[in-house]
Amino acid sequence: MFRHIGIVVNNLEKMIWFYRDFLGLDVMYDKTEHGFFLNHILNSKDLSPKIIKLGKDGKTMVELLYFGKSKKRKKTLFSNGYTHFAITVKNVEEIYTEFIRNNLKVINEPMISEESNVSVFFGLDPEDNIIEFVEVL
Repeated sequence: MFRHIGIVVNNLEKMIWFYRDFLGLDVMYDKTEHGFFLNHILNSKDLSPKIIKLGKDGKTMVELLYFGKSKKRKKTLFSNGYTHFAITVKNVEEIYTEFIRNNLKVINEPMISEESNVSVFFGLDPEDNIIEFVEVL
């Protein structure tokens, strides 16, 4: 069963705005973590990341991890490994319009699938992580 996706961020405030205020997820956890357990599972020493978990209906969907500024890598839909995650929404057109209104990046305009069962568009969060927005028709 899917639990959540972890995203290492450079601008925590901007990313909280996007996932909490723009997408409407609830902050479910907000803590700076440290100690043996964290450093052991991350195979490192002396880490103290700020961790924000956001979700809906008591279930975490997105975990933002801030370790401090780091070098950003460009990700595309054709990169190896993780390329995007999908969120089911009630109204793709409305989310798309809000993306445009807020000068957020989009990859495509909403389009209905060949089976006519979903409408989809891809957008980017403020740090260029790719999100697929899916409305079940």
